[in-house]
Amino acid sequence: MNKRRTVLCFACAVLLLSSVLCGCEIGPHSIESLMRPPRAAGEQKLEKALNAALGSGFSLSVPQSGQYHTAITLFDLNGDQTEEAVVFYSPDPDSVHLCVLQMNADTWEKVEDLTGDGNGVYSLDFADLNGDGFSEIFVGWSMYNDKTKKILSVYSGSSADGRLAFTLCATEAYDHYLLADGNGSGVKQLFLAYADSAQAPIAAVIKRFSLSASGQIVPAGTLQMDPRVVRIESLLCDQPEGERHPRLFADAILADNRMITDVFLWSDDQNDYFCPFRQKDGERNTVTLRSGTVKSADVDRDGLIEIPLRRKFNQSKEDDPSLGYLLTWCSLQGQEPVEKVCFAVNVAENYRLLFPKEWNGKVFVQYTDAPLWSFVNQNGEPLFSIAVQKSDSPGSDNTTASVLDDTSAPGTTYSCQVTEKGRAFGINDEMLKENFEYDAGGNAK
Repeated sequence: MNKRRTVLCFACAVLLLSSVLCGCEIGPHSIESLMRPPRAAGEQKLEKALNAALGSGFSLSVPQSGQYHTAITLFDLNGDQTEEAVVFYSPDPDSVHLCVLQMNADTWEKVEDLTGDGNGVYSLDFADLNGDGFSEIFVGWSMYNDKTKKILSVYSGSSADGRLAFTLCATEAYDHYLLADGNGSGVKQLFLAYADSAQAPIAAVIKRFSLSASGQIVPAGTLQMDPRVVRIESLLCDQPEGERHPRLFADAILADNRMITDVFLWSDDQNDYFCPFRQKDGERNTVTLRSGTVKSADVDRDGLIEIPLRRKFNQSKEDDPSLGYLLTWCSLQGQEPVEKVCFAVNVAENYRLLFPKEWNGKVFVQYTDAPLWSFVNQNGEPLFSIAVQKSDSPGSDNTTASVLDDTSAPGTTYSCQVTEKGRAFGINDEMLKENFEYDAGGNAK
């Protein structure tokens, strides 16, 4: 199994300097000035090797995103149980380099120095895409004039006489990417999502790549997203137990600022992925169409992705003003989204209330203003209410109310009151306290 770790002293240096250097670069400094005792012998040798290899007047560059957040990352690239050093540095303000050092006879040696495709490092990843025992290096580069645009470079490794070498085998513009076993072969593939704004209309796709035994990137398929997509917000995957292929979830923004989640499932008949919400290319996805910008996530931490669907309240009075919405997190069962977790969200007063499944079709919202929401049954009979009391507003002499939250928002107290009808329905104060959550901005994260 590949091992990985980062040099702790560099992590400390990055954290210390991030406020001054905006978290992007360190330097120019000598390596010695960044290394503080106590130091392991291996780290001292690495320090000397970097000074010798890079000289002076350079800046160390730190990935802005992903799981690696230091300029120097130690990772076993060739499976020999010895870690190599992957270093990002800038010899000048207009370029950034990827440098690889290998331990040879107890000495660090520079084996590769490659110029990046941008002037900043966005992310770093490792994966063996063809099962040859060498981990490819995936670097997301930030572009020169537009930090919102990124280039993904894939470097394939090889070895001759025990000396490592890396070759650029792919360069692709991207918004998001992930590494997953896309065809059930036991070897990961590269999935890359990109909305090309240079085309009219904008072309949003997910590209799939494999790596050949010779280290060449091979296209394995292209998935077309909803034709209305103008920006891709995220790309996630999961793999239910017993499934050979992962499921893909791509959250995207449409031209009218609404959001959808295009889901891609594997088809043995087609030997490719397809979107069950769009039966053919060019068709629109109406199943996951929603307002707001809440993205898909594993909300219940079961390892599977849920899709947030934002719906209007099934209000007891249709002409009531809409002061909130129902946020339903749905799991994908087969090809259909099925309700799993549901929240009533009060946007104006910054809270959300978990709706148990037993309430579906039985509990409704009835209100005239944001600070007081009454929840009623099918007959319009009150079950409970949630009130919001500001410190500068007239006080209430209601001593039967139970406080839900009086610490999250200074000067504001959230309280509830359950009726006899509500208690008969099975609702009590403790249940509401457990289901209540202050949520600044009115969004479920």
